[in-house]
Amino acid sequence: MPNSRRERSAAHGFWTYSAVFTLVMVVASTPSPLYPLYQEKFGFSAAVLTMVFAIYVVGMLVTMLTAGSLSDHIGRRPVMLLGIGLVAVATVVFATAGSTAWLLVARAVQGVGTGLVSATASAGTLDTNPPEHPGAAAVASNVVPSVGLATGGLLAGVFVEAFPAPLQLVWWVLLGVLLLCALAMLGVTETSALRPGALASLRPRVGIPAHLRSRFLVAAPCWAACWGTGGIYLALGTSMVKSVLGIDNALVGGLAIAALWVPGIAAPFIARSWTYLRMMWLGAACLGAGMVSMVLSFRAVAPVPYFISTALMGFGFGILQTSSYGTVASHIRGGERGAVVSTFFVINYVAFSAPAVVAGFLTARLGLQHASEIAAGWVVLLCAIALVQTALRRDLVTR
Repeated sequence: MPNSRRERSAAHGFWTYSAVFTLVMVVASTPSPLYPLYQEKFGFSAAVLTMVFAIYVVGMLVTMLTAGSLSDHIGRRPVMLLGIGLVAVATVVFATAGSTAWLLVARAVQGVGTGLVSATASAGTLDTNPPEHPGAAAVASNVVPSVGLATGGLLAGVFVEAFPAPLQLVWWVLLGVLLLCALAMLGVTETSALRPGALASLRPRVGIPAHLRSRFLVAAPCWAACWGTGGIYLALGTSMVKSVLGIDNALVGGLAIAALWVPGIAAPFIARSWTYLRMMWLGAACLGAGMVSMVLSFRAVAPVPYFISTALMGFGFGILQTSSYGTVASHIRGGERGAVVSTFFVINYVAFSAPAVVAGFLTARLGLQHASEIAAGWVVLLCAIALVQTALRRDLVTR
């Protein structure tokens, strides 16, 4: 194949993988502004709501731990199509759900499909990374999830406020777009040759090499604070806007989600010339201060300070996640990547779901405001630990 045709094929593949990954993340955050409507329709508690959220995380985590490298053996396209298909099935279940049990089924299937697409699309963008932009795949892997999550929250809010039957219509629209994504994937050139070992690749590999353990100890509180914040907002953010701030508008709930993720997208670009040490200190400080400010805005029932606090958290999230992960990733040796990345996902997805689930169960006893304050206190504690760890082991934070 002439170079020009090969380059066009690679560029087409890169943008297709990125677009499909983005759309699947849009679908992943679409339920968040719809949760209050589902609660009214099916009459479930905040504790059940967070279980609906957590089962998605469990499905995604198990899939990424077991099938994360499956596309290396059977090809990128088959795994991408399987993932898109599962996400499409989940949208149909959401659109036709007649009980809370079906919401749990939809979220579990969605988690498995999202895990397959996330792992495979990340590998696919690396395969098709444009040579004139060597860092494009890394940027896509970090930016695409946030773009998709922010867009999904806003999209669902628009459907709730502007269209009839939002619990059905938004899912049918997304189903149509997913089918277009599947067609687009059929036109992508396969970049992973068939090779043996597909079944063996399903065995989870988790572990921290000895030379990385000190760096993991420094980075883990940072990851837990960042992902814990994301989980709290995706599971309870729209409910907090409605119940605590008294704003019964799904679009505003979607804006609350976007207010966290959009600054998180911009932050690494703003801070790209900073040292990791500076990013980690400032990121932990911004995330912790934003959480404290959020609690105060709840107590004052002040929507504008709430959104400002959320944006501050998003900025801190972005630079803290980037710098803490970079501190570890830059020292991973050949042959360690699979186990280290799997361990990274275990830490982060547990941190992503656990605070939200605990907050959901506490809501039944203490109310949503007090439960969210306790969850916020947990994140603030993690930020404080991150600051202390970074100060004590600043020699490990290098770029």
